Amino acid sequence: MLLYLFQDFGYSAGGAYRWIDLKFTTFQPSEVAKIGLVVFYAAYLTKNREKLGTLWGGFIKPFLFLVPILLILIFVQSHLSASIVIILIVAVMMLMAGSKLRYFITFGAIGAVRRRRTIIHTCKIF
Repeated sequence: MLLYLFQDFGYSAGGAYRWIDLKFTTFQPSEVAKIGLVVFYAAYLTKNREKLGTLWGGFIKPFLFLVPILLILIFVQSHLSASIVIILIVAVMMLMAGSKLRYFITFGAIGAVRRRRTIIHTCKIF
């Protein structure tokens, strides 16, 4: 993920420096990050299985690990598609490990309402 900060190592494709050229192939570091996150969350969720029923241990704390990665992907490289895939992978893993569905529904509804208000507010400005 830190390679995003060193754009000299990558090359531009579609205006973004998210491709790394290894001379024999090219790849996106976000693909390696997805595999790493699956391994990390598998270990984390297994180790903390008894805490997954709580709001802090089963929803907020696991997503705190994700925030810096998503910020890099979205704001530095505008790589929204990788961010969405990572969120979905982690959410499914958390649900399958025992996190409560009601936390996802509650926070999803809050996010949707906030997003709707942002869109309505933006439209009223113009």
